[in-house]
Amino acid sequence: MIVVRVAKTVSMAMMPALAVLLGTSSGPAHAHTNEPNAPQTRSSAAIQQEVLRGGADSGWVTAGRGFNRCPSGYLCLFTDRRGGGHMAYFKWASPNLAHQHINNRTSSYWNRTHYNFRAYLGANYTGESMLLSPGGNGLDLNWGSYEDMISSVRSV
Repeated sequence: MIVVRVAKTVSMAMMPALAVLLGTSSGPAHAHTNEPNAPQTRSSAAIQQEVLRGGADSGWVTAGRGFNRCPSGYLCLFTDRRGGGHMAYFKWASPNLAHQHINNRTSSYWNRTHYNFRAYLGANYTGESMLLSPGGNGLDLNWGSYEDMISSVRSV
């Protein structure tokens, strides 16, 4: 009852923070910021911490900019070159990148794991693929035929 009354007096942008303060958050938080009142500027470190605290094997983030949003231990795919735009992150795999809202939209990546990933042109790990080696500081896909073409990824 109190939560309902308090919720009516705050803006929708404050609801996630209120849920955390009251201990009513349900599951890992994702940095979805498509709401018009949602904060758009968050540090890369804050985004990394949110992903790590959530502990999810995969997810997506629309907040922030740049490769530095990608936390250690994850493969991150970005919709824009140089780590810009929407970011999807993975510990192991995704048979269909539509689940992370990045299917056929990848323009750059950073593999911050210690193992190789394969990016496939088809869903369910089908079609032509390319190796995404660990390390590096993020790479753009504009050099090959893979930009805006990746539909699934998995560790190999």
